[in-house]
Amino acid sequence: MDMRDRQRQIARVVGIGLSLLGVVVLLIGLYLAWLGWRSQDWPSVAGVVDTVQVQQSKGGSASAAQRQPSWHVQLRYRYDVDGRSRVGERYSFTRGVRASDDYPDEALARAAAAGWTVGKPLPVYYDPLRPDEAVLERGIGPASFIPAGLGVGLMLLGLLLGWWQRRATSPDPT
Repeated sequence: MDMRDRQRQIARVVGIGLSLLGVVVLLIGLYLAWLGWRSQDWPSVAGVVDTVQVQQSKGGSASAAQRQPSWHVQLRYRYDVDGRSRVGERYSFTRGVRASDDYPDEALARAAAAGWTVGKPLPVYYDPLRPDEAVLERGIGPASFIPAGLGVGLMLLGLLLGWWQRRATSPDPT
């Protein structure tokens, strides 16, 4: 096998891999968007804030030296359904467990966290089919479709790579 055949084989494998990864990411994104859409009709119960934390996370794809820390608020809450106490952490299907936007510094995140106090009552929306699934904010937002869009992009990149590989290996019609 010469170098050119090896490159074509690698391009084919990478193209198929990207396409399959894109399908998986697309399905996960559509599932999360579907859950967010379904949550619009979920009933609510009274819940209470159990813990409030300010969490640090490193974001971005830059090198470790260039990454700037960001801070966000994370909540844990308790609620009762069918006489059984339950605990939730998911804020929404758009934000996941984050109860706030990202802040560039810890002081701003702590100021946002001050709005949430332990013991504070709040409405909790739960899935009537699976009461352990709950959110504090129902519905979907534009960010709900980011994973689906990323999946489509990966699929297209894989298909483009496959098309390019087939075109490069097809005999010249002239």
